[in-house]
Amino acid sequence: MTKNYDQMNQLKNNPNDDGIAFSLKLALLGGVLTTIGDAIATIAARVAIDETLAESADQNVQSSLQDKRLRSMEQQIQQLQKKLDELSK
Repeated sequence: MTKNYDQMNQLKNNPNDDGIAFSLKLALLGGVLTTIGDAIATIAARVAIDETLAESADQNVQSSLQDKRLRSMEQQIQQLQKKLDELSK
């Protein structure tokens, strides 16, 4: 009985033992890793949003350029049509 009591006292007085259960330490580590994972996921979502916005802006620029080209071609066709009409008279 005294031997068990001495062992318990040694465990209690051990300077390397902080009295926190190993499972609690693992739970804390798991919480920290989860928080880091959530932060990485948030950053990834932000990057995806930025990429989508950049692609959308690029598509808008391309669409605007195509509209200008189309208008120019329509004007050229109208001018050619007028010339053809003048020549056929």
